[in-house]
Amino acid sequence: MADGRAAALWDFAVALYGAPEVQHTCLTLQDNEGADVPLLIFAIFAGTRGRTLNEQGLRDIDSAISDWRSDVIYPLRHARRALRAYPVADAQSLRESVKRAELEAERQQLETLAGFLTGETTPRPSDLANFVRENMRAYAALGPSISEDDVTVFLTRLSELSDQ
Repeated sequence: MADGRAAALWDFAVALYGAPEVQHTCLTLQDNEGADVPLLIFAIFAGTRGRTLNEQGLRDIDSAISDWRSDVIYPLRHARRALRAYPVADAQSLRESVKRAELEAERQQLETLAGFLTGETTPRPSDLANFVRENMRAYAALGPSISEDDVTVFLTRLSELSDQ
């Protein structure tokens, strides 16, 4: 990642996703609501940088990455999941390789998303939750149903990260 914003976004994504409850929430949103987890994490990250995103802005950003997601990430995810049915060691080794490729594709998606971050500020800690909530609302307007419990999971993890 040549750009500092891209590296910061990747580091943020890894740290945020590092909590089991965040992983569970992300995967549930992905599998049950069709959420694009990297885009959701980007929206949360933007909020932590004092940037609010509106629904149309997120639609435009989503449009810019939709081909990558459908042509690269989804097929890799499908292959990785299909390989679960084959318990032989060679198939599981291949599954791990596909998993690494899927993760790299998501990292590249985040790198592209980082290019949309402009006008960042450092919000006051008291405003951070509002920026994140606003961006999650805008993201939910794209289709995924995000509950208040889901928002709480992310905000709790953000609070834990800021305490570290």
